Amino acid sequence: MSLYDGAVDLQLKLEAAQSADSGIELVTKADHLVEALDTATGYLTGVSRLQSRLSLTEVPTIDAKASAAALNAFRAGLSRYGPKAFQQQPATKLIDVAGDQRTRAARWASARWRTLFEGYQTLVEQTQPGRLVGDSRQRFAAERTARKLVMLQRQDPIADEDKIIAELCDGDANVSWLEQIKSLGDDLARALHALETEHTSLTPEVQEALTLAASDDGLPLAFLTAGLLEALRAAGVDGDLVVRRR
Repeated sequence: MSLYDGAVDLQLKLEAAQSADSGIELVTKADHLVEALDTATGYLTGVSRLQSRLSLTEVPTIDAKASAAALNAFRAGLSRYGPKAFQQQPATKLIDVAGDQRTRAARWASARWRTLFEGYQTLVEQTQPGRLVGDSRQRFAAERTARKLVMLQRQDPIADEDKIIAELCDGDANVSWLEQIKSLGDDLARALHALETEHTSLTPEVQEALTLAASDDGLPLAFLTAGLLEALRAAGVDGDLVVRRR
């Protein structure tokens, strides 16, 4: 093969490689656009389900003008340049606009979701470490329910929809979210009320001992007299106390 023939052969191979790379880039760009549109569409569909579940009449604010402009610009590019339009600026703009609309919808959905739990915030705060004293079963029930409410509130009601259904509704997608959240709040209120009723029925001596035991410093062993131990036994709360070394 002459030097000229070798050069021509190499040029043809380079052109073929460049063409292949261009094709791969085009497919990648197209995939990114389709993924962005699918993600935004799927999220907005989830918002529609959330509206139904929470009986909401309001809707998230979507920039329809920007969306229409971006879509029309991409369509014009597609009509003029064919598949190459996926590699051009209008396609990038459409991806950005789709992402912006998803972000808007996510903020709206998260705000409405968090609002559902605001009425139980005071109850949840009462379950913080050191604040609950009394029967261990009621304490554990209150703390467990409070943790569940906090965990649910932190979820994205659209992106984490499956997790919410599993944790809140035991996997049943047809169960009312509003009723289940209210049920958790009622359970927490009952557990706290039971603890408060129990606490007020105790003698001041036992109340003070339980309060100290629940504090960060704990109940000093030196305070545990025979009389106090008997009072704790009589109240049925002695089994809730343990001795630990500092």
